[in-house]
Amino acid sequence: MTKKELETEIRRLIAWLAPEGTGFEWCSTIEFGRCKMKLHPKKDEPEPITIQINYTFASINSWEAVRYVVLHEIAHARTPGHRHDEIWQRENIRLGGDGAITLEENASGGKLHVILGKYVGICPVCGEKIYSNRKKSGDYYCCDPKRTFTYVLNPELDTPE
Repeated sequence: MTKKELETEIRRLIAWLAPEGTGFEWCSTIEFGRCKMKLHPKKDEPEPITIQINYTFASINSWEAVRYVVLHEIAHARTPGHRHDEIWQRENIRLGGDGAITLEENASGGKLHVILGKYVGICPVCGEKIYSNRKKSGDYYCCDPKRTFTYVLNPELDTPE
């Protein structure tokens, strides 16, 4: 698919399934996608929600993999503050996803092409890997808010620190 075709399909899914007013933009972060929103908006000012999808990821993978990520992010938009808990999982399944936190090969409709970052953080509870091009420490948790992970130099890359 061309970039324009991908964007058209992503916007169609967002318009159909995401909360009204949810926007879309391409991003260059290492994550496949993300949902940007403020969890505690002021009462009189609705805060915009924006779903971001990494174009490099979208351009090298099947539409099934991209759709999977978009549905994952729409589920976040529909369940603010729930990260990957049971409420989020139920919503993701209701939207047509599988409720999984990470994109697996079977969900991508074949071989999944990933984008690796210079650093990797691994959740100490479930093992989810989060890649980044910046070294972070203790600023993200996956499935247990009492635990954080520290990013270390990605051993999957031959990149000097």
